[in-house]
Amino acid sequence: MLISNLLPSTSDELLSHAGFIPARNPAFSGRDAELEILRSAIVEKPGVAVIRGNPGSGKTALACEFANRFAKEFDGVIWLYSGERPPMELAGEIGLQMRHRMDGDTENNLYELATIFEWKRYLLVLDHVLRKSKLVTAGKSSTLITTRMPRLMPGAPGAKLDAPKHLEKFSGEIVSAMAACSPAGFPLSLAGELAGQEIDGIPAPAQVLNIDSFRCALPQFVIDQALIPDELRTRHAEAASRQPVTAGMIPDLYHALRWTLSRPESWELACELARHIISFTQFEGRIAEAFEVMETISAAAEIKEDYRTLNRYARERVWMLQAWGRDMEAKSLERRSRRWQAVQLPLPWDEGWT
Repeated sequence: MLISNLLPSTSDELLSHAGFIPARNPAFSGRDAELEILRSAIVEKPGVAVIRGNPGSGKTALACEFANRFAKEFDGVIWLYSGERPPMELAGEIGLQMRHRMDGDTENNLYELATIFEWKRYLLVLDHVLRKSKLVTAGKSSTLITTRMPRLMPGAPGAKLDAPKHLEKFSGEIVSAMAACSPAGFPLSLAGELAGQEIDGIPAPAQVLNIDSFRCALPQFVIDQALIPDELRTRHAEAASRQPVTAGMIPDLYHALRWTLSRPESWELACELARHIISFTQFEGRIAEAFEVMETISAAAEIKEDYRTLNRYARERVWMLQAWGRDMEAKSLERRSRRWQAVQLPLPWDEGWT
């Protein structure tokens, strides 16, 4: 089944706002009482609201309808899929949506975002939150959270949704291919490459996120029930490494990097994915992300005794730490890097000298 009319119904006014709002679900209806509760909680005044419910209850669809309906009440809407993504990755994406350069370390970036949320009127939507987030806004901004966790922020107002008695089952190569991609959103061309199919339209149950680049996402309950063999995850990582690196591809590159780092046989591929992420995030001024990826790949390289990779990023990490005023860490890293250089330095007899 193909759905070709899942296109954003955003006005010019919404497009002029900073941030990102996914397309409305054309099948959405009702939920007036829940929308009114959310409006009272975080539109009339700044605050935090939570949409709770079991898999398939429509949490994301309700949050998406709310964001589209009340976007004009805010200076901008920032939409993020949370899941297992670390704070530095989420902070970098917020900066991108705000068109704001994030060149500090993670702690300073989070502080800077908190300051922006205090004096600007943003709506931050955190979809599929698994634990208490460091990104919850204060001041003039509001936060809307969707979660399966019944005890997450128990005092916050919001809505509790009941899941349908029978969840629709989805299967097939294209569904598995989409489920292997990043749950934060993926290019449709990438899913088509994994499935080995020409895709004409948006395959059900995907939801289009961005009409310009045909970025899509799957509901989390579909990802949970999908069969994703290891071979498909590896193919996804290989395909992601071949795609042109854009902001829309970064979630898939992170997704693939996390997978390949867990597979010893995929070390070279992990290094290639890391290089793509580091190059792009540095160019975009998302320095904390570049640094954290360097730290991650270097920690794995130290275990593997891959001194070439360690030396590749040591000097840049020292410079970043110095720029952030973290001089003790920079000096410690510099001392360690000298040992790595000494190990990698070829001796005359290794080069065939006599």
